Amino acid sequence: ARPRRCRVPATRTQRARRGLRSRGHTLLPQEPFGDFTTSPACSARELLRRVRRTLEQAAGEGITWHAVFDRLRGEGGAIWRTLPTAERRRLVRHLRPYWDVHRFRIAPQVEAVIDRRLSAGSLHIHAASLTGAVLRQDGTIAVALRSRRGGQPFEEHYDAVVVTTGPGHRAILSSQPFLETLAAAGVLQLDTVGLGLAVDDDSRAVGTSGEAAETLFIAGPLARGTFGELMGLPQVTEHALLVSENLPGDWLRHGNNLAQQDSRRQLRERVARLGSIHPNPSQHDLRTAYHIVDFRLCIVAFREHEVEKNQVDRLALGDEERLFAGPCCDRP
Repeated sequence: ARPRRCRVPATRTQRARRGLRSRGHTLLPQEPFGDFTTSPACSARELLRRVRRTLEQAAGEGITWHAVFDRLRGEGGAIWRTLPTAERRRLVRHLRPYWDVHRFRIAPQVEAVIDRRLSAGSLHIHAASLTGAVLRQDGTIAVALRSRRGGQPFEEHYDAVVVTTGPGHRAILSSQPFLETLAAAGVLQLDTVGLGLAVDDDSRAVGTSGEAAETLFIAGPLARGTFGELMGLPQVTEHALLVSENLPGDWLRHGNNLAQQDSRRQLRERVARLGSIHPNPSQHDLRTAYHIVDFRLCIVAFREHEVEKNQVDRLALGDEERLFAGPCCDRP
């Protein structure tokens, strides 16, 4: 029998609350442009003004916006730490969507296809919020939308709907049994910005009492509420180094025999190598960078906070990598 071919809809619609879409990478390499750490901005509004001025300066020198956002990314941690908590919240609420579409870019070839479809009318982008969806008897999906600018609600029908809302940061504590158990014990809580978990300046978990745990560290993107930009491999590597430096001197006694095989110096060297020998990291490399410290810290957390050990799926060790594939650390 001939294989069944899926029918591809002739027209596609993208629905985004603000009508934004990811921007493409530049075809030509550029050095990062601008300076945001000398006399750093102390408010979201001041930071926005500085970014706009820098974009104008870059354009005057024939440099695209990509170089400015590369500088923002590199100095993101320092910029973030200067902002008061209230300004961090304001930035996340009002500016984060615009940052995301410029920070997380797509291939220029993909952007060209999107531009071509927009021009041809085979792709539409709505700035609207989703208010409901119903599967109809004919197999199509009726989607109810409300325009961002106060227009009347409207309904459109589609053959297929793809949900791409991204991670639910505010639901992280209920997403995995390990985190849920620690949260119920008051060991973990959400940060005040809405990006992950509350940690102190040493990346130690801050519980509901306001006290930082001595032996429970948060490594990677879930610490963004305190450290800012923590999504790219260079930033994750730097943060992993910080965490390894802050581990208690007797931390190895909490681990198992496999964890005891590496010293803190060897751990730092392994993490550093990930950032130096993989200029174009694969998804596997990214997972390794996330877990190289996480798996040991999870072992510490199991011992210290009496989480059921049967929640761990497996612990795999290799020559140059450490992966922890358990509920506490699992990432897509």
